Amino acid sequence: MEFNIFYEMGHSWLEAKLSQMFDMGLADRITTQSRIKGKRVFLDVDFDAREYLKILRKKYPKTKFSIKKIDHSLNRISEMERYSRESAKRKLELFL
Repeated sequence: MEFNIFYEMGHSWLEAKLSQMFDMGLADRITTQSRIKGKRVFLDVDFDAREYLKILRKKYPKTKFSIKKIDHSLNRISEMERYSRESAKRKLELFL
């Protein structure tokens, strides 16, 4: 399983599927340090990514994880909408 980590101006985010936050019971525990765009969530590495990865490790104990590092992302993640359960739910409903 490969994960993208985006680095931008001293911050970093791990990219994940927005739907997983609800499926894994994390939707209420993600902080506003994370960002949302479309069906993707960018989990702040300092606040939210660790718990997400712990749950995945428990669910898939034999799966090898790898990280793809993307420096100086052109995605401008820091300018994306901040995560909130309400906005995440709204966005998810748009794509169903």
